[in-house]
Order: sequence, then structure tokens, then C-alpha cells
Amino acid sequence: MKLPSNVAGVVAVFALLLVPRLASCQSSSGTQRTYKIPQPDADPDQQLFAKAQSDLDKQNYSAAVLELQQYIVKKPQDAAAHFLLGYAYTALKNPGGAAAEYAKAAELNPKMAEAQLNLGLTLLDSSPANAVAPLAKAVELMPDQARPKLSLGWAFERSGQSTKAIEQYKAAEKQDPTNFSIHIALARTLLASDKPADAEPEFHAALALKPDATAPRLGLAQCLIARKDTAAAIDVLQDYLKSQPDDAETRIQLASLLRDAARPADALAQLQLVSGNDATVIAAEKMRVEIYMDQKDTAKAAAALSAVVHLAPRDAEARASLGRLKIQLKDYRGAVLDLAEAYRLNPKDDDVLRNLAAAHFLAGDYPGALEVLSALEQRSPLAPGEWFLRAVANDKLGRVQDAYNAYNKFLELNKGAQNDNYFDATARVRLLERELKNGKK
Repeated sequence: MKLPSNVAGVVAVFALLLVPRLASCQSSSGTQRTYKIPQPDADPDQQLFAKAQSDLDKQNYSAAVLELQQYIVKKPQDAAAHFLLGYAYTALKNPGGAAAEYAKAAELNPKMAEAQLNLGLTLLDSSPANAVAPLAKAVELMPDQARPKLSLGWAFERSGQSTKAIEQYKAAEKQDPTNFSIHIALARTLLASDKPADAEPEFHAALALKPDATAPRLGLAQCLIARKDTAAAIDVLQDYLKSQPDDAETRIQLASLLRDAARPADALAQLQLVSGNDATVIAAEKMRVEIYMDQKDTAKAAAALSAVVHLAPRDAEARASLGRLKIQLKDYRGAVLDLAEAYRLNPKDDDVLRNLAAAHFLAGDYPGALEVLSALEQRSPLAPGEWFLRAVANDKLGRVQDAYNAYNKFLELNKGAQNDNYFDATARVRLLERELKNGKK
């Protein structure tokens, strides 16, 4: 089975999503932003604000929302209150409300880095392209911190701007070289950008930080595959699967590598361990078919294909392949059934019609073979071999004139090539010509 040339789908297997861990109410310098706790005779609005802060500290977010909403009615220009309300909405899993409040806080105080950062993080899942602007502003306001750059890189990556993402990840890495997530994000994007040589050291760096992590191990394997170091890739994937035994897609990829390395028994052993949904089992069975075909074990290949057809009864290609294998196994009637169903599923496939005609013929169903050949002829001119099949089928049915005409058409198209069919057709034409002269039709 050919390995995927586009590693993007593989990269998605080990992509580590950035968790939108929101910034707390801090200044861009990293010091805690404080609010004056009102005295008993203080302004009632400030008491309400303080109560909201207290409820936030106690994770009583619903109460904090109500208190902050009441406060904002009276103090609509208080950026900190809008920020805290956004934070409470985030905790209550209301991203729409959170984004609106963070945006309002940033509008009222453009230098509130935390508002810009949290706005960008909130938008990342639903609209990464729209997350770019606030995250870029957060990077500008927090130039000495790696986290905003990591988040901006993720926004660029998810919005299809891999070059800009790589720039941000590299900048973040310079500021925080021991950050596992940064190394993984940079490696992932480099690999997806078809730069496996640059991605490989980043995966190694991630593994050095977390030796038991699975994502960098899988990424490293993809780099090794890209540079065609199959033996090393096999070792890494086997090590990865020890801790991730249920990763069926990777196990199938390992089986493919083992097949390419001329280790069919090991490949089959890996496929035996594949479980999961029908799609993964089907992929494993199809690879099993390929391995059995490599070994010229048609019976086992047919058995594996039968499993595919059972799981995917509408897979026309698998059904047609099974029909062809049954022809090789001389199960002609079984081949007719599978090829007929394959044609029903995909009536535009002329090759299936050709195989179906052959199956009918080999099964001794000459009328069926002629019917299929007539249908095929309406779509494209018959090949010499098909004219020979038509001639023999008519001959078997005693249709002298039709057989004679078909043999002659075959000889005309065969252009004198001397093979068994040519000699048979030549001999039959002479005999049929005498029969026709004697009045036999």
C-alpha cells in the first residue's frame, strides 16, 4: 500500500491543540492587577464590583456574571469589568459572550494585553483567521513573552498561513527553548510544510523534554519515512504503538512499511491487531489482500476481499476485484454474481462488463456472455479478444452465421498475429464456411 505523499493527514494524528488557557487579570508586565477593596461606607458600585471579584475567586461564575452586568450598566466604560465578565463567560462555556466582552475591554483599553490575548484564544476554535489580529496585538503588547507568539502561530497555522506560523513558533522558541508545546507546534508545521529535515530536530527536542510523550515519537517516524529511512521508521513506530496500541491508522502504516521492507509475515501480524470502526478494519483487510497477492496466494486474497465486501457492500471496486479473483479460482458462477453487483454499483465501468462477459462464458452461460458483449458493444468497439469470445459463444450455441461473422471480424482485427486464438479461428472459419454452403445457419 502506497504511503500517503501528503503528510497533512498524518500530522493531524499527533497535532497537539493549544488549550486556550486564558490570561488572568494581570498587567502586561506580569504583576497582578489589583482593585481597591471598598470600605463598608464605600461607593455601592465599588462594593458590587468587589463582590463580583470575590465570586470569581470562589468560582461562582453565574453570580459574578449577574453582578458584573449590573455594574456595567452603571459603569459602561470600565474595561476591567468587561474583561472580568468575559472571563466569567469563558468559565461558563459561552464563547460568544466572552468574545464580545474581551473585544469591548480591548476597545476601551487598547493596551490591555490580556484582553487581546483572551479574545484571540476565544476565537481560535471558531474563527482562527479572526483570531490573528487580537493575538498579533497581544504579541506587540507582550514582546518578552513566548505564549502570545505561540498562540498567534497557532492562529496562523489553522488559517492556512504556515510560513507566518513558523516565524511565530521560532520567535516563541527563542524566548522559551524548554517549552514542549512550542517544539511540537513548530515541528508539526514544518512537517506539514514538507520540511521533514527541519522538523526532525524539533521532534527530538520535544522528546528530550518529555521522553514518554507519544506525539513527537509519531512525528519523528513521519520524518524518517519522508527521508526513506524505513528501518528506523519501523523501530520508532513499533515503540510508539507500545503506548498507543489502539492507533489503528498508525498500525496500518507500520504494516505498509513492513510490507515494503519485504517482511510480509510481520506486516500480517500487525494487521491482525487492527481493530476499531469499519473503515480501519476495511483498510487493514485491503492491505492484507495486497500482501497475499504479492505472495500469489489467490485464495487468501479472495477471503480477505470477501471480508471487505461484507463490511462495505457498496464498494464497487472491492466487489469487482473479488469477482476477478474468483475467475482465477475458477469459481465462475461466484464471479458472475460479484461482477454483476459491481456493475450495478458502478454502471460506467466498462472493464467490469468485460470481466462479466468472461465470467459468463467460463461458467458455460453463453447467452449471458453474448448479452453482456452486446451491451459492451453499444458503449465502445469490441476488442479482438471480445470478438473471439463472441464467435466461440455463438459457435457453442450452434449459430453458424453469427459465429462465422464473429470469427472473421476477429481475424480482421487480429492483423495476422499468430496465436492460439488465431489458429482456432482460422480452422473454424473454414469449417463454418462449408456448413454455410451446405445451407446450415
